[in-house]
Amino acid sequence: MTRFHRHAIVVLFVLVTVGRAFAQTPTAESLYADAVAKEKAVRAALDQPSPSVTLIRALRTVVSDYETIARRYPASHNSDDALWRGAMLARDGFHAFRQAREQTDAIRLLQVLPVQYPASPFAKQSAAELASLKAAKPAATIQLPEPARTPSAPPVIATAPTPVAIASDAIVQTPSPADLVAAEEIAPPAPSAPPA
Repeated sequence: MTRFHRHAIVVLFVLVTVGRAFAQTPTAESLYADAVAKEKAVRAALDQPSPSVTLIRALRTVVSDYETIARRYPASHNSDDALWRGAMLARDGFHAFRQAREQTDAIRLLQVLPVQYPASPFAKQSAAELASLKAAKPAATIQLPEPARTPSAPPVIATAPTPVAIASDAIVQTPSPADLVAAEEIAPPAPSAPPA
């Protein structure tokens, strides 16, 4: 193989690897669609007569998702929508639970929106929402319950023989610890050496 061929193979490998990385990177549109679907579920739970306090975690996740979209993809046509939807969800979460964090998140997103997207139709609406949120007072902070932890399973010990490559390209099966124990049980005891 010539030096040119080796370089060509390396370049091809790099291009394929980079291409796969880009192919697996989610688009702004797919992230936005995912966040909208999550928001619908959160809003359905928020609309219940007395929403659960644990809903705050899900609400905060969706607000963070919207903010991430705007930060990662500022030129996307969904970025101003993402900021607006995140701000409105945080605002509605604030009205439901009166938590300072939701109020702060909504205010921050509403302040960023007209600065980053002055031509957005939401830029004009953000001023009224900001005034309303700044005038409201949060309640005492709610202590969220810890997420349930599942007990960890005991470690799994592999008992299958492990292949080992030898210089001659032959594959030799090395015995596992279980195989060694079984072999000791089957094998007759070795004769003891006479005392010297």
